[in-house]
Amino acid sequence: DKSENINPDYLTGLKYLLDEESDKAINLFSNLIQIDDETIQTHLALGVLFRKQGRVDKAIQLHEYILSKNDLPENHYYQTLFELGENYFSAGIYNKAEDIFLKLRAFESHKEAALNKLIVINEFFGEWKMALKYLEELDSKGSHNLSISRNHYYCEIAEMHISKGDIKTANDYLLKAQGLHTDSIRGEYIKLLIDLNSSDNSSAINSFVSMAKKNKIAYILALPKILQSERNDTELLNTKLTELLDKDPD
Repeated sequence: DKSENINPDYLTGLKYLLDEESDKAINLFSNLIQIDDETIQTHLALGVLFRKQGRVDKAIQLHEYILSKNDLPENHYYQTLFELGENYFSAGIYNKAEDIFLKLRAFESHKEAALNKLIVINEFFGEWKMALKYLEELDSKGSHNLSISRNHYYCEIAEMHISKGDIKTANDYLLKAQGLHTDSIRGEYIKLLIDLNSSDNSSAINSFVSMAKKNKIAYILALPKILQSERNDTELLNTKLTELLDKDPD
């Protein structure tokens, strides 16, 4: 209905896109940016399109250009900043992405999305305590049930302390995990590792049995740990294995 108002350069830009001449298109569109509720969404969408096509450098260039506009309204500024963070995230430039999402975390309109990205970044680098911090902050909003994720983070942190020989702290985190999911297979596995590190092989065997009754993965993950233990209680293990195999020969 408003075709008479279309800037002919927009049509030229679309032709560049169709001809896969993205450099010409982005330069043309950048010069056409007018900051209002109609046109900025077009340019943001164009940046997302570049990102999805794997042309993240072009997306970064476009979104940085929008942010350089002095008269950019606040809501558009933070929306564009979030897209720039997504660009850095897609490109694997996690330090810059993290800086942006930390900034956006302070604003309610972007807080949830920013926290989700911060969680993923910290998961990727195995920073489980920081991931847990952001997860608990997200959980406090009450819009999601994140108890399963928290359970896994507690288990990750417990394993980290087991590898350092800090069994007491590992056990503290295991208790937190068990408080969320008493039936957790992973919780049983962490308990088995703690038992073995504490030379309590009878308890480790019982943890293995409990785990095996829930999931056969126990025979792959947990049983070798017991067999490799120097203080393996062979007689008790044989008895428990016989009972398990009699009930479930497969």
